[in-house]
Amino acid sequence: MRLLKLDRKLLFGKNLFLEDSRRILKMVVSLNAERGKRRVYEGIEKKEARDCLSSVGCDMILGHYCGKPMPKIEVSE
Repeated sequence: MRLLKLDRKLLFGKNLFLEDSRRILKMVVSLNAERGKRRVYEGIEKKEARDCLSSVGCDMILGHYCGKPMPKIEVSE
């Protein structure tokens, strides 16, 4: 699977909810969707951020919103 991993620093240094930031993110996501890559954004901690990313076409998220980090033994069971 081809995957584009978007780091939280891409836009969280700016305000993700500002329209300019959303346009930049939407452009990055759509360009990579056209190339057949799935998009995952990491560092998501709040529902509002998840909703914003979902609205611009981000496929997957990682972060405390989904669940806290687990030891390897718990993940593999």
